[in-house]
Amino acid sequence: MRENMPVPVLARLPDGIRAGRFAAASDCPWHVHEGMELVLVVEGRVEILVGGACVPGTVGDLLVLPARVPQYQRSLGFVRTHYVHFQCPVGLLDDHARGVPVGMADVAARWMDDLCQLYLETETRGGATAAVLLLALVERLGELERRQATRATLHPGIAKALDGLHRQPARAWQVAELAELAGLSPSHFGALFASQIGRSPIVCLAQVRMELARRLLLDPQAQVKAVAASCGYPDVNYFVRQFRRHHGAPPAGWRKAQLAACRRDWPGASRSEDG
Repeated sequence: MRENMPVPVLARLPDGIRAGRFAAASDCPWHVHEGMELVLVVEGRVEILVGGACVPGTVGDLLVLPARVPQYQRSLGFVRTHYVHFQCPVGLLDDHARGVPVGMADVAARWMDDLCQLYLETETRGGATAAVLLLALVERLGELERRQATRATLHPGIAKALDGLHRQPARAWQVAELAELAGLSPSHFGALFASQIGRSPIVCLAQVRMELARRLLLDPQAQVKAVAASCGYPDVNYFVRQFRRHHGAPPAGWRKAQLAACRRDWPGASRSEDG
């Protein structure tokens, strides 16, 4: 991304959100949702029959299920899942049935739980806050899928180094440490990384941190200082300068613009929160 170029306003928000938790050893018989559904397997194993396909899931898998297609959930023993179904704006998420291994430690798993809490505990069923959080979740899902697709084309050592950057973005990585993780000499690693990724490891780390910062800032309650620390910037003023350099606006201003645009475009905002 070029310096001083603002990130475009986020896409139109999902609508018609419903979320909840399932816990049983029994199956979930044939049913149809008008909207797309995401199912996170929290405990046990499932198989979901949908559109002539069988989508298996185990702990940490996030299952993507298309709208208006009959589905049957087969519980292989006791199962706990978190689910959310919603009207998905065109082009926001590929709706073909699949499972994505996100892991229970990933923010995507936490956001699924947060969506359930928002839906079950608030009079507005989460309102625009839930819609913004769901958009962040969908963006995270796309990022994980793109990373998995990219990994398959990379040298194994470079893939390991990239995984390290994404797993520990707050760490003060040195090129020599990444080269050791990749099992390559620093000179060979640096040249190979640049040729396959298109930028240096340090520039890549900065971009990974900025991606994380954007996701965390979508939480209206997140403090800029805490976001800075989570992204590897103990000096919040330095973080603000770096964020402004990448996005053309400071973190608080960027978030204000993004959330304002999202709430303006959310179909349920006026009837659920303003009235």
